[in-house]
Amino acid sequence: MRYTLLFALLFAAIVACRQNAKPDQTTNQTVADSSVPAVAGTESAAKRLYVHAAKGLVLRKSPNKDGEKIATLPYRGPAVEVLETLSSAGRFVAERFDGQNIEGDWLRVRTHDGKEGYVFGGYLSRYPPVAVFSSDVELLDQFYRTISPIKGDHEKTRQPHALDGYVQNYADGAIYDSAFFPGGAAHLLEIPPGKLDLQEAFVMLRSLVFTRPEEVASSFDRRKNAFVAVHEAEGYTTLTVSRKPDGGLAVELTYPD
Repeated sequence: MRYTLLFALLFAAIVACRQNAKPDQTTNQTVADSSVPAVAGTESAAKRLYVHAAKGLVLRKSPNKDGEKIATLPYRGPAVEVLETLSSAGRFVAERFDGQNIEGDWLRVRTHDGKEGYVFGGYLSRYPPVAVFSSDVELLDQFYRTISPIKGDHEKTRQPHALDGYVQNYADGAIYDSAFFPGGAAHLLEIPPGKLDLQEAFVMLRSLVFTRPEEVASSFDRRKNAFVAVHEAEGYTTLTVSRKPDGGLAVELTYPD
């Protein structure tokens, strides 16, 4: 009887220990799980845009053309960080043409030195301006190298009757072709769909090619579906940026000797 009682007590103790062990194991597992930091949602990098206005872009205290001036953001200056797009303020038309305007939203931005205010978004791009110029690379070629790496070496120009010139291919499928003739030069750039919209490309290239925008006559050619800028004082130097049927862009820059 004594052995039976001892066996019963021993059995009860073993069962109790096993039952008590289960919560401890569960607790330990829970503690271990809670010690692993939760994976936070990855936020996309702040949208950073560059000024493409030859005379700079005014940073204002309010989102309208009459807003008090805070500063002028320089062309080829540091990027600004976009804090908010004010779609509710309505799109602002900066330049009116017959067929298509230069327009865009007001953006609330922060500058590299901490100033906050509002700018017109139509003169901004995610691509930086050409900052360092090379005498060995033509202007439109330098421009597109800010957008895509080159692919391969220069080839001979494909434009007939040219005395000199070269072709440059890019990794994204764009093609640049420069040609020099007895009376002047023709620079052609074909941009694949999805890289730039028509207005963005025109704004970027106009600021690059013409350093004095007040001397340039800009317009929109509805027949060619193209923005056009002409500088008469420089022998009718002409920049044309048109939209191709496939959604890509065709850029032509011509000027006399």
